[in-house]
Amino acid sequence: MKQCTKCILTERAIPIGDDGVCLLCRAKTDETLALGESALVEILNRHRDAARRRGASHDCIVPVSGGRDSTYALYALVRRYGMRPLAFNYSQGFVEPQATANLDAAVRILGVDLVRNSSNKAQHRYTRHNLTALLKARPRQRRLVELLCAGCDAGYVDAGR
Repeated sequence: MKQCTKCILTERAIPIGDDGVCLLCRAKTDETLALGESALVEILNRHRDAARRRGASHDCIVPVSGGRDSTYALYALVRRYGMRPLAFNYSQGFVEPQATANLDAAVRILGVDLVRNSSNKAQHRYTRHNLTALLKARPRQRRLVELLCAGCDAGYVDAGR
């Protein structure tokens, strides 16, 4: 089984090119490299200052699912870094009720505005088709990230229109 030469992902999780590098590592730029917390604080300060000079009610947009990772990111931006984020949630139609409840509680406690967007019927069919294909595929052919993330990407793009 092939493994990415830059990270630990294997071809079971994501396609790996002939050069041995996975799609995620290939997509990384210098901006996506870990630069440390001081670089993060500098970027956040710059965006916060610019937003407040413009009189904007939000400093940034944070995609949230109601899961641990995105909820903590939202919490840290508000409580640790003093940001005023706009939380954005995209539902592809297969969201656990607990995730929705978690997200509702988090935005209420943090005093954050939340925008929700959900997929249309065509998007539901697309996702259902990909899940069916994934379940029928042999283990070596399962490309979960490639199959499902494309649907969520389309939802985020559609919401921005």
